[in-house]
Amino acid sequence: MTWVNLIGKEIEIIESSNPQLVGAKGKVMDETKNMIIIKGKREIKVAKDSINMLVDGKIVYGKEIKFRPIDRISRR
Repeated sequence: MTWVNLIGKEIEIIESSNPQLVGAKGKVMDETKNMIIIKGKREIKVAKDSINMLVDGKIVYGKEIKFRPIDRISRR
C-alpha cells in the first residue's frame, strides 16, 4: 500500500530498533525523506527506517515509505 501523506494521521509505533519507542502514539506533525515528527505526550523525531507503525488499522513499514511525501505520489 502506498501512503501519499502521513501528516495529520494518528499513528502508533509497533516495532522499533529503540525499544523505548514501542507503543508511542501521536499525530504526525511533519515528515521528511528519513524522519517523522510525532506529537503525542511529547514531540519526538523518529527515523523511518527504524520503525514499523500502525496507521488507520494497517501496518506500515518505515523502510517502504523512506521517500519524500511528494515522491511517493509518482510511485503509485
